[in-house]
Amino acid sequence: MFKFFLLSIFAYLFGSIPTAFLIGKLKGIDVREIGSKSITHTNLARALGWRYGIISGILDVLKGAIPTLLAKSFLTNNWQIILVAFLPTLGHDFPIFFKFKHGGRGASTFFGASIALIGIKFFLPLFIVGF
Repeated sequence: MFKFFLLSIFAYLFGSIPTAFLIGKLKGIDVREIGSKSITHTNLARALGWRYGIISGILDVLKGAIPTLLAKSFLTNNWQIILVAFLPTLGHDFPIFFKFKHGGRGASTFFGASIALIGIKFFLPLFIVGF
């Protein structure tokens, strides 16, 4: 149960890292003040170009995948793994670092967690059909 508790906290805090905001700040731009005013990789791409948007998107996918893979490695109960997989998306949408406001939409983080849960060979066809 202690591992579940630690992984849950890690998953939420890891998901709360505002990658697009941090990349924007490194380049001198606050993405909360431009475009859609959200800290998403799409808004970052509007401000700085598609390359920065892709970097932020990949980091957002990893924010969901890494805690989920750790949960699959260290936990045995499926409900605990699924909950840990959900928490990075919750952290991305409601980041503690912005007082639970100004979060992203969570799609990329959710995709990363989903890929880690079910595997790319099952996720890709479901994503294509859903798209």
